[in-house]
Amino acid sequence: MWREELIPINPITRPGTPLRLVRNIVIHYTGNPGASAANHVRYFGKTLPASKERYASAHYFVDPGDAVLIIPLAELAYHASQANPYSIGVEMCIEKDGSFHPETVRRTVAIVAELCRRYELNPLRDVIRHYDVTGKHCPAHYVDDPGAWEDFRQAVEKAIKSKEVYVPVNRPTVIKERIIARDGMLEYLPFNYNKPGTDVRLLKIERGKAKFKLVARPDAKVSELVKEHDADFGINFPYFDPSAKLPVGTVWDGTKYVNGAWGKTHKWHFLAFKDGCAEIRLPGSAVHDSDCAFSGSPLLVSNGRAAWDYYREVEETATDIGRDANGNLVRCQRTFAGIDAEGNLLLAVSDGRTRSDQGLTLEEMALYMLDKGAVWAINGDGGGSSVIADRSGGINQDENVGANERAVHHALLIFLQPVEQSKDWKQESVEWLNAQGLTDAVRDPDTTPTWAELGAVLRKMMR
Repeated sequence: MWREELIPINPITRPGTPLRLVRNIVIHYTGNPGASAANHVRYFGKTLPASKERYASAHYFVDPGDAVLIIPLAELAYHASQANPYSIGVEMCIEKDGSFHPETVRRTVAIVAELCRRYELNPLRDVIRHYDVTGKHCPAHYVDDPGAWEDFRQAVEKAIKSKEVYVPVNRPTVIKERIIARDGMLEYLPFNYNKPGTDVRLLKIERGKAKFKLVARPDAKVSELVKEHDADFGINFPYFDPSAKLPVGTVWDGTKYVNGAWGKTHKWHFLAFKDGCAEIRLPGSAVHDSDCAFSGSPLLVSNGRAAWDYYREVEETATDIGRDANGNLVRCQRTFAGIDAEGNLLLAVSDGRTRSDQGLTLEEMALYMLDKGAVWAINGDGGGSSVIADRSGGINQDENVGANERAVHHALLIFLQPVEQSKDWKQESVEWLNAQGLTDAVRDPDTTPTWAELGAVLRKMMR
């Protein structure tokens, strides 16, 4: 239901003070559009303690694909002023538009229901908003819409009574982080935009947990192709020829070659997909055995080492991508991909060329991928072409999405695979007993079994 990633004890976010009584569960919202649970783990574990700007924290952070406990339930968190000594704080992450993703709500309902069971709380009385404690407009959606708040508490009560086992949807989350590199070292920054930096959105897809398809069509935008093919996510990647309206280099869509290599594109590596797994292939490699494959340049990380400057020269990277005529590193929006040691795919899109985001250099891209565990990483088309979209549309910076989205004539589409949901062992046992004629009906698995039923189940499990 949730994972633990406990932050270090420190005076700013985790004082280590015992929580001797739990009378309330306090619901919050992060107020940080597009930022994930993982973003907040980093912020409350490292950034805020280092800055000492304020005392703040919560026990849980929940987003559509993750739920993290950062402070033990036996300890106090700084989340609701006078209610801190007797309450548990749950922060709900919000989407880019400020809304709650439905899966965030479902995850939070399940967590709060479990906490109510554990501490014998009444959700209609003891589950409260931050607003109810201090008057703060938090969580905004549930303050603005009291009916939605009552629906939430009713959902918690229903979850408690139903005793259903919550199984999360297999939906990876796009996380947002802010970075900069100084003297060859990567730094993560808070989202206050007081210092130069760049926002990066990262989508991590576990090996074998998705299918990939490259779709090319003249004048198409990534967000359009996501909706047309009912994909979960889509991203631009290969460079494209605006006059031919085709992606550049060797491009294989699984059934045919959309385009072929010419000139310097013969030197470029491939990002290929086969049976739900991503791999980097050498220039000139065969790709017709893959589900799809296309060229990118330059290679950023090779065998776990930064290699961007070497391949920038070998692959004849354009001066508006790598270094300008004076040797200065170029900054802009970026689309890039990495593969970690377990074969998981890391897709990233950065903001850039705005007042708040300066854009990434090739060096920063390589350092970021290495920090995420990539052993291979490759650059795609960037600038105004960079876009990552879900079914709601583009989800990176406004300058690249919506009415500003550029037709890139292709998209790499991602189709998440459903999770196989196994039944609770008690429910399976009751159904088996009924099928064997050893019990009259498929009943509540939490009721006490007879000795005969228990013996039959034990014999079955020991076979």
